[in-house]
Amino acid sequence: MPRAAKQFRMHEKPKRPSRSKEGYGRDWQRFREWFASEVPPICVKCGAAPPSRDVHLDHIEPITGIDDPRRLDPANVEWLCRSC
Repeated sequence: MPRAAKQFRMHEKPKRPSRSKEGYGRDWQRFREWFASEVPPICVKCGAAPPSRDVHLDHIEPITGIDDPRRLDPANVEWLCRSC
């Protein structure tokens, strides 16, 4: 039985660095859990809560990497749902 030919890809997508190398490792997870205990995970723009939509912790000012001092700064994060 003939096999299907492999699809030719002219341009491969570059590999994305791991989540931990981007600054979202264990310390980020612990920070996120702590922040959720201090500030309820409700979208700051539309008021959606986790059961209705996915709400994630978003940096207000984008971070440049794992060494960025704003990465774990509570003043630089807010809850947002996927649509906002």
